[in-house]
Amino acid sequence: MENTTISIILANACYSFRVSATFFISFFSTLVFIAITFLYLFFKSRFQGNENLKKCSLPPGPKPWPIVGSLPEMLRNKPTFRWIHKLMNDMNSEIACIRLGRIHVIAVSCPEISREFLKKLNALFASRPTSMSTEMTTKGFLTAALVPFGEQWKKMRRILTTKVVSPARHRLFHATRIEEDRGPGLEEVEHVYALFTILQYIYSFCVTDYVPFLRWKLDWMVMKRS
Repeated sequence: MENTTISIILANACYSFRVSATFFISFFSTLVFIAITFLYLFFKSRFQGNENLKKCSLPPGPKPWPIVGSLPEMLRNKPTFRWIHKLMNDMNSEIACIRLGRIHVIAVSCPEISREFLKKLNALFASRPTSMSTEMTTKGFLTAALVPFGEQWKKMRRILTTKVVSPARHRLFHATRIEEDRGPGLEEVEHVYALFTILQYIYSFCVTDYVPFLRWKLDWMVMKRS
């Protein structure tokens, strides 16, 4: 009887040891993987930044941190536009380049340089920026609004001009509009309220817009806390 009890105790101890060893090996492997990934992204961003600087010179700006760039300074200094103006005044420059994560933000305070962006180089800067808020709002950039310039935008623009806001469609719904002149119904009010709620989050700050490898990982944590 005693031998049987000792055998059971030894078997349980061995099982517990194997479970603990498996857990620690998995945990250690995860830490090693995270460390290697961090070092890879660090050196990759550093080398890519040096190569880009060799190809073309960027406007002056604050020295960025590895990977995150100047995101910590931007979050500490509110409002952001005053922080950017102060940087440009301190550098005595009318154009500045601020790296936020992987995104280079070019700030301009000179009318002549602004005209270069808005008129001469309009074809290069006409597209809308991509972000998590616009991607979720447009269901993967499938609509006409907030979609970057490209084939999808051209297709949706063609559909809008020929099928939605065309004179024939306007005449077709003339009688319906007259009936709705009596005032909006409950569905219309809820629809407008939902639209204004969405507009509050369009182009709002999101860390993963600037650090893409955190997309769908950090975003859900922030959404749950908010």
